[in-house]
Amino acid sequence: MMSSLSPRLMDNTFALMLTTALSGIVRLGSNLILSRLLYPEAFAIVGLIVSVFFVLELSSDMGFHAYIVRHKEGNKADLLDTLWSIRLLRGVILAAIMMLASWPLAQYFDSAALQPVFFVSAFVLLIQALHPLSDIVSDRQNRVAKPLYLELLAYSLSTIVVISVAFVSRSHWALVGGLFLQALF
Repeated sequence: MMSSLSPRLMDNTFALMLTTALSGIVRLGSNLILSRLLYPEAFAIVGLIVSVFFVLELSSDMGFHAYIVRHKEGNKADLLDTLWSIRLLRGVILAAIMMLASWPLAQYFDSAALQPVFFVSAFVLLIQALHPLSDIVSDRQNRVAKPLYLELLAYSLSTIVVISVAFVSRSHWALVGGLFLQALF
């Protein structure tokens, strides 16, 4: 039965298992180190930011990933260009919403110091919107191993940078910078 599975499927499955396990180890290690370097509120601040991102992104998700993977013309350049443009527009709108909501959110949490953090982190949404759709096309073509390995490498390198910045600054801005680094990859 094992011999009937295609080598590409096995490579993709192995890549997914390996990168999931290794990213979990990197995440655990970085959290242990960062918890010693930073104050607990730094994690709460980033948790708030990520929660707002989650709500914004889920409330405006348009299902492009599934559409590209499943649609018969999902790899046509015109379609991909159109979807990328729509996704960019969505990112601009979400970033604008986050920027406009930065002051009310800071007031809601009774901390004026959160306003610049929310405002600056809105650019993460914009950076994410600029990503090419090549990872989704790779999913469509069942070529996921290479993007998974590259994502693990990028995550590991950004973790090293975040830990280094946190060691020097001892500030929540190190974690916010980590959001930017993750958005770049």
